[in-house]
Amino acid sequence: MCEILLRVASKVNEKDVYLDTKLTKRGDVIVVKEDGWMWGKEELTNPDWRILCLPHVTVSDASAWLAPEFDTDPTQPSKTLQRRQFRLDIDSATFDGIRVFLDDASRTAPMVMLHDTKGAADAAVAEKLADPKHAEWEESFSSKGIPTEKLAVVSTDALSAEDIHASVVMKEPVKDPAVIGDNPAVIG
Repeated sequence: MCEILLRVASKVNEKDVYLDTKLTKRGDVIVVKEDGWMWGKEELTNPDWRILCLPHVTVSDASAWLAPEFDTDPTQPSKTLQRRQFRLDIDSATFDGIRVFLDDASRTAPMVMLHDTKGAADAAVAEKLADPKHAEWEESFSSKGIPTEKLAVVSTDALSAEDIHASVVMKEPVKDPAVIGDNPAVIG
């Protein structure tokens, strides 16, 4: 099982397309951690991020989603390579079951645990809450001023591991505005 920090609001640089491609976008996975990771205050409260607990996805599998876009022609390096080559298509109907969680900028629940069935999700949540690490977690964050109700974990049967894997899409390359057509000759 792994936990991922997911960006739900794109970071944007409107003035520079080259810098903009280096920023993470909606659906990008920021980091992948083992189950039980002690998330910090920023990860738990930032309105642009969500934490998803994925019980049937390995850290190794999810880590592939962190790969940057790579150059297809090293002899003509692109200036518009993106920070992530893949994203979770969180705007697809697949994610409708957790839409409220994804769209909640107040972060009422800081993380959601996804399972194939509601019963399995509830059991996993109970196990997580009973884990001694969770008590350390609550103590640690209450000392940082995060209300303990913010540490609730919501269970859902909205998505299976197959749904998650199927929602990973390769991003479209960003065209370099200084290049016209397929010829890499730069204007100006």
